[in-house]
Amino acid sequence: MPKRKKSQKSSKEIVPQEEILPASEESNRTENHFINDYLLSWEAPEFIYHKKSSWWYILAGAGLLALIASSLIMREWLAVVIFVILGIFIFLYAEVKPKDIEVGLTNIGIKIGNDFYPFNKLKAFWLVYEPPVKTLNLETTKRFSPLITIQLEDTDPYLVKNILKEHLLEEPERTEDLIDKISRYLKF
Repeated sequence: MPKRKKSQKSSKEIVPQEEILPASEESNRTENHFINDYLLSWEAPEFIYHKKSSWWYILAGAGLLALIASSLIMREWLAVVIFVILGIFIFLYAEVKPKDIEVGLTNIGIKIGNDFYPFNKLKAFWLVYEPPVKTLNLETTKRFSPLITIQLEDTDPYLVKNILKEHLLEEPERTEDLIDKISRYLKF
């Protein structure tokens, strides 16, 4: 049986060098595309920072010590460990200051910082505009995804509402989330 000769032709296609872009340059081109297509954009903090007084720390520490003491009395060792870890996280997180992020509304979705949410992945929106609370709230289509809350700052809520009404269902009867109310009350 005769042996077949291997083909000398390469199956690789030659692509002109100017068409090949590094991944970082390609993502910059995509990001710039979104920036140029903003219908509305603004800078907003990730969350509202509340300056905490020394009384806040004293009361939080006393509450935490009461929980730890009651767990020790009941010999709930796992609860003691959980409350100690929880206390460490609370006191560390209490002084974290929010970063400013860019928020942009486009014809195809919403860009929040480095994340982009296309309209087909969002269910509904509602605005809470009761100063000092001024937020845009979004509900995603993901089953276990939390609600997204965006600070409006000085952005005109009517302009935001008019842009989003063309793409999403508005739920004007919804208000501030209970967890947000509690965290604002506790200044956390």
